[in-house]
Amino acid sequence: MAKLVMPDGAPPPLDGVRAVEIASGLATAYSARLLAQSGVEVIRIEPPGGDAIRQAGPFKDDRTDLDGGGLHRLLNAGKRSVALDVTTAEGAVALEPLLRGSALLLASWRTPCALPLSEPEKMRARFPDTTFVSISEFGIDGPNASHEADSHIIEALAGNSYVSGNPDREPLSSGVELADYFGGVVGWISSLAALAEARAGERPGFVDVSMHETLTMTDDHNLSVYLGIGGVRRRFYSRILPGYPSDIFACKDGHIAFVTAGPGGRDFAGNISKLIEQPELAAHPLLADVSQRVVRWEEFDELIRPWFESHTSREIFVRTGELDLGFGQVASVPDLLDDDHLEDRGYWRAEVDANGEPTGGVLPGPAGRFTESPMLIGPEAPALGEANALLAEASEDGQPAAPRAATRREPPSGRLRYFEGIRVVDLSRGWTGSLAGRLLSELGADVVKVEYARPPHSSIGPAYFTARQASKRSCALNLRTPEGRELMLRLLERADVFVENFPPRVTRGLHLTYPEIVDRCPRLVMCSIAGFGQSGPNGERSAVGMTMEAASGPAAVTGYPGEPPLKTGQTWVDPFTGLHGVGSIIAALMRREVTGRGQRIDVSMQESTVPTLAPYLADYLLNGRLHGGNGNRRPGMVRGAYPCAGEDEWVSISLRSYPEWEAFCRATGHEAWLSDFRFASAEARTRHHDEIDALIADWTRERSKWEVTELLQAAGAPAAGVLKADEILLDRHLRTREFFDPVHVDDLGPVPLQRYFPPKFDGRGFPTRNPVPPFGEHTAEALMEVGLSEAEAREAAGSQGLVAPSLGWWDPDVVAARDAEFADYAQLGSILRFDADFLEKVRIP
Repeated sequence: MAKLVMPDGAPPPLDGVRAVEIASGLATAYSARLLAQSGVEVIRIEPPGGDAIRQAGPFKDDRTDLDGGGLHRLLNAGKRSVALDVTTAEGAVALEPLLRGSALLLASWRTPCALPLSEPEKMRARFPDTTFVSISEFGIDGPNASHEADSHIIEALAGNSYVSGNPDREPLSSGVELADYFGGVVGWISSLAALAEARAGERPGFVDVSMHETLTMTDDHNLSVYLGIGGVRRRFYSRILPGYPSDIFACKDGHIAFVTAGPGGRDFAGNISKLIEQPELAAHPLLADVSQRVVRWEEFDELIRPWFESHTSREIFVRTGELDLGFGQVASVPDLLDDDHLEDRGYWRAEVDANGEPTGGVLPGPAGRFTESPMLIGPEAPALGEANALLAEASEDGQPAAPRAATRREPPSGRLRYFEGIRVVDLSRGWTGSLAGRLLSELGADVVKVEYARPPHSSIGPAYFTARQASKRSCALNLRTPEGRELMLRLLERADVFVENFPPRVTRGLHLTYPEIVDRCPRLVMCSIAGFGQSGPNGERSAVGMTMEAASGPAAVTGYPGEPPLKTGQTWVDPFTGLHGVGSIIAALMRREVTGRGQRIDVSMQESTVPTLAPYLADYLLNGRLHGGNGNRRPGMVRGAYPCAGEDEWVSISLRSYPEWEAFCRATGHEAWLSDFRFASAEARTRHHDEIDALIADWTRERSKWEVTELLQAAGAPAAGVLKADEILLDRHLRTREFFDPVHVDDLGPVPLQRYFPPKFDGRGFPTRNPVPPFGEHTAEALMEVGLSEAEAREAAGSQGLVAPSLGWWDPDVVAARDAEFADYAQLGSILRFDADFLEKVRIP
């Protein structure tokens, strides 16, 4: 195992802030864990017998130990624990003084509690100095607000499942609980934004975070293909369009993600022929012609397979790094624990007790590394009820001395007052950094997108670019010239935040590294996002979400039982990391208020994503057990995707407990299953899952997914249709909650665009601010704002020598190329169908 690193001694981004977490599941626990890492004192309120996280294990040698469960140790490190039954009036009364002295309450509005969690106005009246951040499955209102769900159900509704898996098999959920982790990180951002807004005198009372919306926000690829051509993507070995390959390949000792991101991918034929040591194949149609590769992918696989199978994943990883290709090893838990790169970066931290002494346990490090205020890691997760004395102390203290929050006033823009006046310079490309820029803009910041080129429309469609770059201003600068770089520095001198997501060599080449700019920009918060971070043996490697889903571990636990690993059909690691970047930026801005100094934040896609492996990591550390993909199943649950009436129609069902199993059996008219010895216990149902699957499929295939969902949800059994792109865009619950905004997209007109920050603050959402502006539209304007005269700014803007691409989405040559490409995908089966009336079908009235 790699060497362990003790927590840093410098102060964290936040201190002097208290939050109460009422145990409400994985998403809330992860959100509170991120707050604890940020320096917030988190007091966790749990039932006297422990909550579901404590009870979940895994336990050493499978012997229950509520203080030693692996999931508890990973998710609750750095917190305090109060054992209290808040479902009783007495428990609620005991909690009130503690809650009044806390800036935040984290829970779900659905959590059983004697406090009126489902009535935000009553909570605000009772606790005017506390912001209640509710993280729930579907939010507090809308048609599905009361529906039962877990990540499997939400992945079906968000479009992830339909494009993940093999074409002749059932759709797949990820091996990690995506909806919970996305809900958790957005809950963290929301909590930090609420704290920041309170500092501006505008404390929010209620923040409504929907896990469904936070995951659907990441569905750029599916939605953009539909909005561009009316094509409905479906699962085809979890491949991403366009092009091929984007698969996981077997090699001598494991598997590797074949990803051609990075400069080396521009000469695919030349570099792949070098990789497999057959340079004579550089002109081979399967290497030189992507359309041939797409259609004849099995022949391509046969061509390269012998070389892959004769080389280890490490050998391939090293060689592709030399060729600047974004390949990623499919890392298992032991691979990650022994990873030289993570060791060099000191990622794995020693679990310590309250006195700072090592316990022998291991904890993942933070997603972001701060130069001035490192995130906290420990101490170890608390014993149940170890902080019960805090209840008496809070009661004796009475009301806190801090003044009450000011009466809420709506800021002029409808955004958050704290972010008005914050300027962000966004130099990022792709998704991770671009997401951070758009989200900060929609919170209220002024985001200037610095562009030195704008790519022509991808065959995915113009909505793909719009989703990342909406809500910003555009400033075109040629950073390869001394004049362009000086103008960039002028922008940074007046900025609060600088976001970029390049391998470190790119910012070095542009002379825009933090050490090179900090003297001129001492208050600047610079957030650098990269696949493997800014240091270490892999720091210079190119990487994208497909790379990092493999290299961070989730691909190793995703797939059909007993079969090779699969990634999902979405590049979800990109937005997941970008969200961690946003939270880190807000924390650093708040720290700047104390120190007067900015700092650099190093956000690694790998290190952001590893914590999603929590149960697998814990079981390996405690018991040495190694897990692979298990389809849609989880131990002790009846969980799967089942065929329904219609073409490629499916429903996801997740029965997590005996009451839900009973509700399912009675609702479907199968009461006899309740007395069947094969299904008498959770363990028995797990052993006989194949038989249960066959029985359920016989019932579902005669019904529509809508009928199954309505029947089962009415009975209290979690179920949802596996949705396609058009169904997501028309989803009644999402439209009721105004998740989509009508945004003008060049060549398409107004289309429904998902919000990148879907939570609501006191019922108010954060819609898209503006469409993508024309290339360089705000160059002169931005330069005048940093001190250039109008004449100087216009001259500088006109001298950059940069132009936008001229071909539009409906240019005949573009249409012909696109039609030919997507005809190939339809022939293969990775496109289910094309809708001719797609724009009218999904238009928002």
